[in-house]
Amino acid sequence: MCTIGSLKSQVVHNKIIFKILHDEDTLELLNGEEREFVRKHIPYTGLFKGDEKIFEDVLKNKDKYIMKPYDLNASRGVFAGRDLSPEEWKERLEKVWNKDYIYQEFVTPYTREFVVFTDEGVCKEEFGTITGLYMYNEKLAGLYTRIGKYSIISAASEYYTLPNLLVR
Repeated sequence: MCTIGSLKSQVVHNKIIFKILHDEDTLELLNGEEREFVRKHIPYTGLFKGDEKIFEDVLKNKDKYIMKPYDLNASRGVFAGRDLSPEEWKERLEKVWNKDYIYQEFVTPYTREFVVFTDEGVCKEEFGTITGLYMYNEKLAGLYTRIGKYSIISAASEYYTLPNLLVR
């Protein structure tokens, strides 16, 4: 078994992995098909620090980005530009500039209708979805699906966890 850091490390959990996957040094290690996969399926991610041009780009393009701390869970500290006024966006960006934050292209979740049970009866409502794929020994081992009505689908906002069925 090969480990990076101690067994307690969370290399894949840490959001900096998304930035590393887009680094030219990393892309050079991948074949053409793997590079294309990264470009098509991993939102562009950068460190929110250093060059003031980064701050200005993120500030001016608030609906394009979501901000995330490197290594917190349950969406703590995460905020999306599309959910904030320009003034709120600027204020939050100033607080996290040159801290342990990444900026990432915002990806609009796939939406579909789900049945909802209310006190008034049954209806259909549209929700955004996020599905996680779990692998073990290079094989699909499970699914995890969350749905919600906000830009951030997690414990930071009202969301639901769905059961998943694999039918063969």
